[in-house]
Amino acid sequence: MNGIETKGYALVSPTAHHYIFGNLAVADYIDRGQRRIVTMEQETDLPKADPNFLYYREIRDGNRWAFATKAGPDRRYAVYYQSPGATTDGKPKWRRMQRAELQWSRRTPSFTESVVFE
Repeated sequence: MNGIETKGYALVSPTAHHYIFGNLAVADYIDRGQRRIVTMEQETDLPKADPNFLYYREIRDGNRWAFATKAGPDRRYAVYYQSPGATTDGKPKWRRMQRAELQWSRRTPSFTESVVFE
């Protein structure tokens, strides 16, 4: 991936950083005390998707994420998480993970660089 550049943004909270580049994303988060760094791809063919969210699925484990497309009154974005098999009465169960701040670099980052979104 040397030399590939793309525009994207980050949703950042104390326990997770989600770096989103169009239909691909990288998540760096803490789950039950364990750090996880995973790649995700956007889900665009969901039958009952809420238009106020973007949906991503972890490529390896299938965990799903929903990111609000609009900030709340506190200027943060809601982030929800769903693990495979997490159901309530046969329906998928989402749990709210955090409220994240939107951040991005002033210039297009390169994958060969270390970019810090603080």
